[in-house]
Amino acid sequence: MLIFLVALTRLKIKNPLIETLNAWGFWPGDVHDSGAVLFKVLFLLLLAVFVYVMVSFVDFLSKALVDALSVKNTVWIRLLVMAIIAIVIVYFGSMIAGHMTNFLNAHMAHQMKGQVYNDPIWMIDLELLIADLIIGVVNLWLFNKFVEAQINNKWKKDFLTK
Repeated sequence: MLIFLVALTRLKIKNPLIETLNAWGFWPGDVHDSGAVLFKVLFLLLLAVFVYVMVSFVDFLSKALVDALSVKNTVWIRLLVMAIIAIVIVYFGSMIAGHMTNFLNAHMAHQMKGQVYNDPIWMIDLELLIADLIIGVVNLWLFNKFVEAQINNKWKKDFLTK
């Protein structure tokens, strides 16, 4: 698949979609630059994985928190906990992303010494990959510790009562 994408991007075929996106400023640089195309495809894949792991993280964490609370497990309590978790994640995520961007811009400006610096997409891909891996590991821990344990306990209770 990767070889096919590289070969496809090496072709000098006019693609009206890419040319339109380039004209609007959504596809900067050379239209036929294979490295940029591959990093943009990788960015889209990593973004989709990031959305998936964030949704599952909010779901697993809200389930664990609601089960730990002594209140009756209602849908409204779980939705409230999910909303609070999502707001906290967005707030801290934007703070961390801002600090990382400032750090990387300062570091790259120091390295470039006055040259024009464009934020490379490979750096964004790397940040998304690291975030996906960290949140994925936390998801696995939450699933094994809270969700799967409850499924096993429920199955054993149902099996033993029959």
